[in-house]
Amino acid sequence: MQTADVEEARKLKQIHVNAALLKEQLMSEKARADRAEASLAEIADIQVRLKELELELQAWRDMVGQIPGVEGRDDVLRKLRELQR
Repeated sequence: MQTADVEEARKLKQIHVNAALLKEQLMSEKARADRAEASLAEIADIQVRLKELELELQAWRDMVGQIPGVEGRDDVLRKLRELQR
């Protein structure tokens, strides 16, 4: 009977160890999922900011395109110097 009790105790101990390991893995995966969700939110914010910057860049390109003799940013400085004379 004592051997059966020892075996039962070993089984219970192993179940406890397995439960602790599973709990640790669960917490680790939860933390990983939380980080992934935070990254997704950050990516969404970055995409919004990128869209804003693309629109601003297009506005600048449209404005520069309306200045005669200006095709790029270097031409803007040259044109400003010409206008200051």
